[in-house]
Order: sequence, then structure tokens, then C-alpha cells
Amino acid sequence: MRTTIQTPNQSTTDLHDNLLREITRVRELLGIYNSLPNNVGIVSAQRLKIHLAQAEKALRDNDVIQMLQMYSILQECQ
Repeated sequence: MRTTIQTPNQSTTDLHDNLLREITRVRELLGIYNSLPNNVGIVSAQRLKIHLAQAEKALRDNDVIQMLQMYSILQECQ
């Protein structure tokens, strides 16, 4: 089952695909944090790992509520 969301500046988009895009983006961020010298990004990297695990679980479980929550959380990751 696919769930769609309506965003203000886009046509109807697929929540599953958007969440996968955010997961990919945050994985790239994780690589950046892990590459920082002297482990200065370790705390942020750990937090990103937790968020990624929760987002992946939401996808596996097809939990729409959790997917929406994780999508919002991952969008805020910088």
C-alpha cells in the first residue's frame, strides 16, 4: 500500500519515495560527520544513526504515522 502526501509547492507525492530520498540524504550527512577529525561529529553521527534506524523500521513495518514523523525529523537534519 502506498500513501501519498500533498505538499504546498508540489503535486501529490509518494511518502515512501520521499522518505527514501531523505534517508539517502541523511546517510550522506552521516558520512560527513564520521569524517570530521578528532571525532568531533561523533554525537551528531550517533543521533543520525538512531533516526535512520527508526525511519528504516517505519518503512519495513509500513507504519504510515511513524513514516510521517520520521520524514519530518529527517528533513530537519543538517
